[in-house]
Parts: sequence; structure tokens; C-alpha cells
Amino acid sequence: MSASSTSLREDVVPRYRWRPVPARAYEIWYGKLVYSHGEGKCGFWFRYELLTRPRGESPRADVWAIHFDAIDPSGNWHAHESFDIERIRVSPDVLAVALERDTYLAWDAVGGCVRAVGEVKRGTGRVRWDLRFPPRGPSFRYVSPSLLAQLFAASNAATPFEDVRYDGSLTLDGEQAAGGHERRELRNCAGMLGHIWGSRQADGWCWLHANDFVGADGRPARAALEALTLARGDNSSAATTVFLRLDDEVYEANGPLDLLHGNKGLVSRGGYRVESAAGGAHLEAYASVDAGRTQTFELPDTGASRLTNTSSLLAELELVIRRPRDAAPVRLVCRSGAALERVERL
Repeated sequence: MSASSTSLREDVVPRYRWRPVPARAYEIWYGKLVYSHGEGKCGFWFRYELLTRPRGESPRADVWAIHFDAIDPSGNWHAHESFDIERIRVSPDVLAVALERDTYLAWDAVGGCVRAVGEVKRGTGRVRWDLRFPPRGPSFRYVSPSLLAQLFAASNAATPFEDVRYDGSLTLDGEQAAGGHERRELRNCAGMLGHIWGSRQADGWCWLHANDFVGADGRPARAALEALTLARGDNSSAATTVFLRLDDEVYEANGPLDLLHGNKGLVSRGGYRVESAAGGAHLEAYASVDAGRTQTFELPDTGASRLTNTSSLLAELELVIRRPRDAAPVRLVCRSGAALERVERL
């Protein structure tokens, strides 16, 4: 794990412009945030996906809204809609999907922010979001360029915005909303924005992200952690990549030795343990989540097979960091606010 002065890189630019539509490709922009609601926390995950399909099926755009509630089980839901890819509007400011009815992820030059807007059906009603954040680093590429072509050329990933704060609103309409209509104002919500692209998604992975930490004294800590363990076709562990931000220092463990030897990722039912040691810093992290705070749904791929995704934005996370200059280990916790995702190919 080496210290880095990582700033915003080219990863914010989509890999495909979708005009003409590639023969075999997918591209996903996704964001997540955690916010307080009532006596507990909630998490919201939006996902914009462009996808070619097997021979004979039309390419399509998928828009997802996924919500988690730590207190009220009825607040755990997911919804999505599919659209013909020809409805996509392409412009230099658009980062992801831009449909006719204001569903987009774009750079707002006037507001000086990245803005995500969306609307999908949910039961008999609809869910709408209008979210924004001022762009700032750091960003992270999961795999160093030296390994990209050798190991993961079919599927690439980066996190253009590791540690941001969202403002905006989330609106629920229909019989499942309080009084038939509920608008939640969101302010300074810890979150991130990620980007995945390629010709075929990986066979399986476990992903962790958190940036809502407190220290041993209970005060907010300026920290962000991301880890990803990829799997081979038989779902055995292939490689683990790790990102850490602690105050003004950024550590990346995404080089050849890091992925194949220095990092360890152990995936279990309902849990994920990560360890990384290099560059003078050593970290250990353990994330866990109750089954009642997870959701499982299927995702399509560019081929005929599908993926099953079990996720939560309300996982518990303990993080311990040891550096030679510190008199004692740095101990941080993220309470009901970590993203934990497990994906397997069906």
C-alpha cells in the first residue's frame, strides 16, 4: 500500500459514447449515500446502466433505485425500469444515462457540481431523486494499468469520487409513501460515485465502501475505505484491491504485488474481512450486516447469463490502522453506514 497524492483523473469520462452502439459492452455509473431519518439511518443507491444484450435482443438502458432502512423493514426496497437505448441523449456534459424525462447523471457547469436525477416506477407509485455534490478528489482505479490488460480486460472499474457529500431530495409517491407523498430533504450525506465498464462483468466479487466514520472518542473522522475482492469462475478468491483515505493521506494498494500477495480479502456469509500491509501502513477491516438489512436481486449481463446481487448500505464496519509514527493504532468505526455488496454469477 503506497501513499498517493491522488486527485480527480480521467476516470470520470465514460469509456463508450454509445453512438454507434458497441457490439458487446456494458457501462454502469452508480452512487450511494447514507442519511439520517427518524431514529435511524437510511441508505440510497442509484444505478444507471447501459447494456448490449445477446444476439437478437435490443440494447437497453436500465435505471435502478435501491433503498435501505435500518429501523423500518418496509423501507427496504428496490425498483428499476428498462428503456430502449435509442432514447439516450448524448452530449459532452452527460456522464451516464440521459432520457427524455429527466433521468441523467451530468456535470452541471452552472452549479459547479455533479448532478444525478432519476425517476422510476415503484409499485403503484414512483420514486424520484435529485442529488448533487461538488466534485473533489480523491479518486481510485481498482487495478493499476500494468495489470489491466493481463487480468481484467473484460471488466474495468474506478471510483472517480471516493469521498463526497450529497445534497438534494428523495421523493416517494404512491400508496407505500406516508400520506401518499413524501419528500425527504438530504443535506451533507456521506457518499461516493463509481464507474464500471467493459465487455463482460466479472464472475463474482465482494465490495465494501465506507466514509462515515467516527473515532474512538465518538467524534467524526475524516476517512474513507474501499475494498474489492474479485472471484474467478469457480468463485475462489482471485485478487483484492484496497483504497484508504485518512485525513490528508491517501493510500492505494492496487499494484501487482498488492493484488496478488499483499492484500487479503475473506468473504463469508454476512461478512467481509480485509487486510492490507505495505508502504509503512497496515490496516485490518471487518464488515458485517444482518440479513434483515440486505436485499437480493438479479442483474443482466452482456451474455445470456445473469448475476445475483446481495447488498446493504447499512453494514457495520470496524477499521484498525497501524502506522510506525503513531503511538497507538487508529481505531475507527462506521455504524450502520457501510456499503457491502456480494455478487455471484448464476
